[in-house]
Amino acid sequence: MKSRIAFVFALALMSVAVFAQGERPGLRKEMEAFYLKWDKAVMGTSLNNVWAFFHKGYYMVDTDGKRMNYPEFKNMITQYAKSMKMVSTRTRIWNVQLQNAEAVVWVQNEMVWKEPAGAGKWATKKSTTRWAENLVPGGPHGWLFRSSQQLMTNEPWTFKTSGG
Repeated sequence: MKSRIAFVFALALMSVAVFAQGERPGLRKEMEAFYLKWDKAVMGTSLNNVWAFFHKGYYMVDTDGKRMNYPEFKNMITQYAKSMKMVSTRTRIWNVQLQNAEAVVWVQNEMVWKEPAGAGKWATKKSTTRWAENLVPGGPHGWLFRSSQQLMTNEPWTFKTSGG
């Protein structure tokens, strides 16, 4: 029992140490450039440009804990894209860390789009989401999304943010 408590305590201390680390300015600049390209790809006309940002082993976990693998995610986005137009997106980086050659990036994404509202009309929709994303080196943009964990938007960040 004591060893289990010590293990949990050690994990908690390591988590605090990770969030207490300062960002690497060069890595932040890389991520800012990456997410700028990402936003442009999402607002573009070809989903093929979007898929170039993803590792083939990518997975996403939503706020309910539901895990979606890359083929499921790709299918979902493809279906959504068929009914959307005039997509505008902006991703703001809040914190960046490098851990075991992976970048861990905490972001907030704001997206606005139009979708069918019946009788030939279009309704404007808006979404704000937060993510903790793991990126690995590779791909045409220098990094690839390896995983995304959706975070609650109504809670304060649990670490000192450097962004937005």
